Amino acid sequence: ALGVMLLFSNAIITYTSLFKSRETAFLSALPVRAESLFLYRLGESVAFTCWAFVLLASPLTAAYGTYAGLSWTFNLAVLAYYLAFLFIPASLGALVSMVVPVTVPRWRKGLGFAAAAIVLVGVAYLGFRVVKIPGGFNQDLKIASEVFESIRFSENPLLPSAWLAKGILHFRYDRMEGALFFLGLIAANALFLTSLAHAVSARIMRRGWFVSQDLPSRKRKGGRGGADAIVRAALFFMSGRVREIVLKEVAGVLGNLVACAPIEQ
Repeated sequence: ALGVMLLFSNAIITYTSLFKSRETAFLSALPVRAESLFLYRLGESVAFTCWAFVLLASPLTAAYGTYAGLSWTFNLAVLAYYLAFLFIPASLGALVSMVVPVTVPRWRKGLGFAAAAIVLVGVAYLGFRVVKIPGGFNQDLKIASEVFESIRFSENPLLPSAWLAKGILHFRYDRMEGALFFLGLIAANALFLTSLAHAVSARIMRRGWFVSQDLPSRKRKGGRGGADAIVRAALFFMSGRVREIVLKEVAGVLGNLVACAPIEQ
């Protein structure tokens, strides 16, 4: 449940910072790569959600460590699991925030209403199951068991939350091999998802920004297309950035020549 909450919060924060921020509009006008801008915003999103996650999880970790009679170093080790785990919902949320504006630009509001309706239906269903429990001396225990039964899916071994719980338990019983395995598993998946989001940002982040601003994102089609291709082919020996700068200067010179050309009467 906490992982789903982090995914939604990261998706909202990343979408707002990428597509609704004046700073992003300013940085997009600079010679900054889309991937670099994405990493900057992803780090900002992780920083925003990190403190909330640690604030919610730290009391539980401290209480568990105190109850089990563990030393204070246990909390520091668990913090490493939390930090690695944070990048998984952050990367997934970033992917959602970039893909949705590009793929469904006209149905964003409908998609939001549909998601809200699904959440409300799920909450109503859980509430109905809780209210349906008959009263009695053990009513609180029945409610607790019903809630735990409803979230039993989180114990699926393919979910990162299960890796997090198993890694902490291995560390608690000094089974370092298993603890390091699950920590590496979480870190590897976090690195993979972050790399995937980084690669996707290079392709669709700019287009998503144009769509979110209601601007056309089509490539320029003009009379200089052939000239651009010829100049680009002639400058094959230059690096990509230098070639683009030279091409821009050539385009500026051609534009000035056209503007200054005498107009025939």
